[in-house]
Amino acid sequence: MKRLQDILDEKNYSRLVTMFGGKRIWIPKKGNIGHRDKSYFAKRNKSLIQAAKKGVALETLSNQHRLSIKRIYEIINSEY
Repeated sequence: MKRLQDILDEKNYSRLVTMFGGKRIWIPKKGNIGHRDKSYFAKRNKSLIQAAKKGVALETLSNQHRLSIKRIYEIINSEY
């Protein structure tokens, strides 16, 4: 994997470090840019909640949706 410093010019690399230095950021996979709008998350969360109610293990849901178990709990609890 290329380092951001090798990809970005000095000005943009510096801006990125200033804005996000020390923080975690999510960078979408190629082809996913702009494809995850509110309706995507609403549909995903509804599906996740239904699966949890059916007894699907949280670890399984975590792996399927690439989310932490903590985030799975947050989504499930947001329904109540």
